[in-house]
Amino acid sequence: MDFIRMAIPPAVYSSLLLWDEKGIFKTFWQRYDELLRTSFHQVTYTARIPMSVLQKFRFDRKKIINGQPFIAESLKYNITDQEVVEVEMLFRTIKKYKK
Repeated sequence: MDFIRMAIPPAVYSSLLLWDEKGIFKTFWQRYDELLRTSFHQVTYTARIPMSVLQKFRFDRKKIINGQPFIAESLKYNITDQEVVEVEMLFRTIKKYKK
């Protein structure tokens, strides 16, 4: 393990050990646990969106609606020949709230 720390610069180094200072628990699981405990509320949002925008929709990017950050979980709409369609979107909040 010391060899790895010497070979990789400290800013880049991360560990798969749970208890390490830069381990996977500190770098990922702790923040994910906090997100699940203080946020991740389900929100349904309905909007009329052009099909060209829906075709380019990215689920891996957060969306900001009325100043609130969300991640998209699902989109429901009917495929038609209309340019703009009614879309029911399911989002999860990712802002940390105090308990």
